[in-house]
Amino acid sequence: MVTQVVSLSHGDQTVTALRPLLEIFSPRDGDRVESGTVKGGAATCPITGFTTSAASVKRQLTQQRGGAQNSRLYAVYVERNAGREFRIATPDDSTAFLRAAAAALEVLHKDPAAFPTEEINPIRPYKNSRGLSAVTRIGCINFGDLYNARQALSIHVLYGVLRRLTLDRCGLDHPFLLALKTALAFAINRGVSQNTSMSRWDASRLTIKGAFSKQALAVVWDFAEANPFSGGSADWDGAIEWVRRFIEGNCSMDRPGTTVRASATTIPLPSDSAAALVTDPPYFAAIPYADLSDFFYVWFRRGLGESYPDLFANELTEKAEELVVTNAQKGSNGQTKDDSFFRLGMAAALKSARDVVQSQGIGVIVYAEGTTAGWEAILGAKPSR
Repeated sequence: MVTQVVSLSHGDQTVTALRPLLEIFSPRDGDRVESGTVKGGAATCPITGFTTSAASVKRQLTQQRGGAQNSRLYAVYVERNAGREFRIATPDDSTAFLRAAAAALEVLHKDPAAFPTEEINPIRPYKNSRGLSAVTRIGCINFGDLYNARQALSIHVLYGVLRRLTLDRCGLDHPFLLALKTALAFAINRGVSQNTSMSRWDASRLTIKGAFSKQALAVVWDFAEANPFSGGSADWDGAIEWVRRFIEGNCSMDRPGTTVRASATTIPLPSDSAAALVTDPPYFAAIPYADLSDFFYVWFRRGLGESYPDLFANELTEKAEELVVTNAQKGSNGQTKDDSFFRLGMAAALKSARDVVQSQGIGVIVYAEGTTAGWEAILGAKPSR
């Protein structure tokens, strides 16, 4: 049997299903299915018809730090041999959730930083870019606020198993074990996006979609919580299959490669040493990559920090030198990250790239920027004299 639990992320604090709501949540026929209860941020009670204004809803959610910890189960999606169905959440479902929440509290009692405590940057990156800032408008302060207790616990438990994969336990050589743990961490982190209070239920496909429909987090009013071992959408098997297909798709590469974390402005290669350069530089102000990376980084750091201490030394991703036009960050010297900052940084990066590429080499720059200002900035990126 496959079970997907659908939670009302901004609902009543009571976990036990209220009898008057049974008719609302489980209509006897399709004609009795009503329209959604949230529109434009305002919420309409399905029983009384009273509408709570968007400002009041926002105020209540802010008091609950987004509402993920106050969510209530209202339906369960089940797949059986006889077919698919939705059913109302039962007391047993609620009890299971409460047990998971209690176990999560025990984990936090032993280690308050077991779940992400790093703060989400509330500053909107730019006029046409939201990044992660939208969720801070409803009270989410840190990345842990984006998960209910059971979701955070499931990710924590999987990473706990990963950390127990040691040389003594597995009998593998260190490079292979490191590669194995890295691949498994990618599978776990797929759940970081698909098993959050920002996950979305795709009614057309009966699947769970991740938190990112675009390069930004958006507030959702209800969310789908996956059973990690259900055999259904957003479960562990699906995550492993995704990683397997990626590895299989790259098996044609018959030569070893080396990956180095370094700045594009000072590429750590000898002059005239590379036959080709292929790069996809930042898109001016369109996408705050470093901010978005934090969403995954905070969990990766908890799972792989011991395996890659140099990569996860910082609490959050390094942003001071990131080449992006943004209001949310400052440069290393406190400079504003404006058009001039982007141009000078891109000039240094392109100059460094040209230095390491052979004179007869090939250079490919992919730049899918949609604004005139963005194109002017990269075309005008010239080294200062």
